[in-house]
Amino acid sequence: YGYSRFCTLYREWSLPLNATLRKNYEGGEVLFVDFSGKGIWYKNPKTGEEKMAELFVATTGASNKTYIEASKDQSLESWIDLHLNTFDYLGGVTKRLCPDNL
Repeated sequence: YGYSRFCTLYREWSLPLNATLRKNYEGGEVLFVDFSGKGIWYKNPKTGEEKMAELFVATTGASNKTYIEASKDQSLESWIDLHLNTFDYLGGVTKRLCPDNL
C-alpha cells in the first residue's frame, strides 16, 4: 500500500476501538509549551497598520492551568521572555518543559 492508502485503512480499522491515551502528571512535573500555529491579527491604533502576532501557549500537565500570550515573533529572545512571563504567572517553574515541534 501507499502511505495515504495505509492511513485510510488504519483510520477505518482504529475508529471502532475508541482508544485514548491518558497520562497522569504530578503537580509541577511538566509544562507543555508551543506556539499555536495560527496567529492573530492586530491593528496599531495610532498608525492603522495591521500585523500578525504569534500565540504562545503553555499548559501544566497536572492541572491544565493555561497561559497564553501574543508575541511579535518566534525568535529565541521572544521564546525566553515568554517562558519567564509564564513562570511569573504560575509562581514557579516545573521540573520539565515539553515543547512540541518547534
